[in-house]
Amino acid sequence: METPQLKIQDLVDFIFLNKGKTFVGYDTKDKIALLVSNHIQDGSIFYTTNQQGKIIGMILAEIDHEKKIVFVTENLSMSLPTLRLFAAKAKLNWPDYQLKWMKHGIYKHHNTDKVYKKLVLV
Repeated sequence: METPQLKIQDLVDFIFLNKGKTFVGYDTKDKIALLVSNHIQDGSIFYTTNQQGKIIGMILAEIDHEKKIVFVTENLSMSLPTLRLFAAKAKLNWPDYQLKWMKHGIYKHHNTDKVYKKLVLV
């Protein structure tokens, strides 16, 4: 059975339902749609689906080409498959970049190679 094609509206709806308090300033679906569009354009939206094509996890990132950093800005309904997808695509698209994120309000800078190794990507 073929997985249904997702539309931008599917991504927007998922974010709107799962955004929590972290999406300050994104209180309407129109604002979220603009955000999604920008992330699609620069390839910094990563999501996984179940067999029925329903989104089960999503990561949004900002890419800083000058500093060579992929910074996770939003992590919605995290799952191991979503994290592996994100890491695999980040490693493929930006191999020399460092992965960074916030965890419990603390800026995290991990050894990116170690993260890849932990996720069995090396």
